[in-house]
Amino acid sequence: MVKVGVLIGSLSAKSYSRKIAEYFTSLPSNLQFVELKYSMLPFYNPDFEHQNMPIEWNAFRKAVDSVDALLIVTQEYNYSLPGGLKNALDILSVPSPNQHLVGKPVLVITDSAGEKRWNNSECPSSSSTPLPWNESNELYDCN
Repeated sequence: MVKVGVLIGSLSAKSYSRKIAEYFTSLPSNLQFVELKYSMLPFYNPDFEHQNMPIEWNAFRKAVDSVDALLIVTQEYNYSLPGGLKNALDILSVPSPNQHLVGKPVLVITDSAGEKRWNNSECPSSSSTPLPWNESNELYDCN
């Protein structure tokens, strides 16, 4: 069985990102989904890579190393990623000594309920297939 780690961009228990992740992970499949929690991670600081590395970093990296793929469900936050998710990705992007993300399949699903939704992440290019929904549960046309 393929094991998929799930990173949810919002730390809120009632976020759209969490609801979307819960929906996709509840669909019948031969995948095993495991939420990778990152709220306890200390801020990334390259000075700690070689001395006084936080044990939370090692535990998080090992958890990511143990999955076959990643599902990231996140909102656009101030035209970027939420800070906690960015910190988690920074911690994973550094070889220590192993690569944690290289060669690992990743699916990113973005959502936004704000007034400026779809500005950046939801409709990035014509080569992607975005699925933005409006309040009436209809797809927006990004083109």
